[in-house]
Amino acid sequence: MSAPEKPQARGKKDPRVAPARDASSAEDPERVPEEWDFRQVTKSQLEEAIYYEYARSCDWVLEVFKQWHEKRFPASKSAHLSKWSGWTISKLLERPGDAEEPPKEVLKWYSDVMPDEFGTHGLHIILDICQLFPRPFLRVASQVTAQLRRPKYQERLACWLETGHWDRLRVRLFNSLRGLGDASVADEDVGGNENAEEKATSLRRIVVDLQFPKPKIKNDLSRLVDELHDSKFEKFKPEIGKAAAPPWHRLKELAAYRLVTQFGVPKGKLRPFVQAWKQKTTVVDEFFVLPDYGPGGCNDAINSARQYIETLFPKL
Repeated sequence: MSAPEKPQARGKKDPRVAPARDASSAEDPERVPEEWDFRQVTKSQLEEAIYYEYARSCDWVLEVFKQWHEKRFPASKSAHLSKWSGWTISKLLERPGDAEEPPKEVLKWYSDVMPDEFGTHGLHIILDICQLFPRPFLRVASQVTAQLRRPKYQERLACWLETGHWDRLRVRLFNSLRGLGDASVADEDVGGNENAEEKATSLRRIVVDLQFPKPKIKNDLSRLVDELHDSKFEKFKPEIGKAAAPPWHRLKELAAYRLVTQFGVPKGKLRPFVQAWKQKTTVVDEFFVLPDYGPGGCNDAINSARQYIETLFPKL
């Protein structure tokens, strides 16, 4: 478990924590631009920022993490465990980098109390991006190491050396065109049941023996591929046009969604607000993520953002 930042002193409000999303008590959006001005997100951070920030706008995801963060390590009479009694998950995650490593019993408890949704709904990806969720992405971006970028079509794996169950999951995750959830389907083939594997996943074991000349390998591999029964599987298709472009519009739509629903900016005044904000700041809107929508475009952006939240994080 990597060591997160040092926690705030008890009783003090951490300004990096995402504000409550209640339009009736809207905060001045200019005081928290990290909630909607995503111009400082870099190309290498785009996929992580989209997934992370949409999760921050999903109430049930926030509630899952809140309940998990509040769990406390049970009291213990053991000398080496007593000092950890009462520690919350939140306190563990916010330990400073030079702090003492928790004993194995605490780490096991940390793993045991993880919500089921981490596995069933892919929320572990949020933790992989940054342990300090739900702090705004732009406040913790320097700590982000996860790589969620969907590979370009020509980068997708066609053949690989597969040594076990986890390699199958890794390859399926890498190849998936539909996002991040497909990798869970191969669980039932761990025991080596080939029939179960046939039903559970499109992956097949292909072993390449490099002692043979390449022309024979290509010839034999081609014949093997032709013999595979693949009619029941949906085929990957290369993205073209807008579909192939980086999805910067997701952050633009989320920014509009937050300014209107979280900060109470009227839809008809969104564009003037954004234009005024743009004049006050020096960050270049290189990827056009500032939500300078008119009223009609604003409605479409809000509906699209709301739908994408539900797509990424379906209601429990």
